[in-house]
Amino acid sequence: MVKGGIGQLVAAAGRAVPVKLNHAVTGIAWNTPGRVALSGDWGTVTAARRIVAVPTSVLAEDVIRFDPPLPVEKR
Repeated sequence: MVKGGIGQLVAAAGRAVPVKLNHAVTGIAWNTPGRVALSGDWGTVTAARRIVAVPTSVLAEDVIRFDPPLPVEKR
């Protein structure tokens, strides 16, 4: 168990980088080499890299739209 929750651990590990907690992602576009765009009801952010923590149940329910779709072996 992590005191304060996993969000606290992520925030502490990434103090030197912007960390956004509680931002539900509904789309991930990774069709441009070297760039990824995350979107949700809060808007869109793009960068060279992103870390997104997603429960496997969310992936199984196709809550997040991947563009292009994830290869079968990654799903």
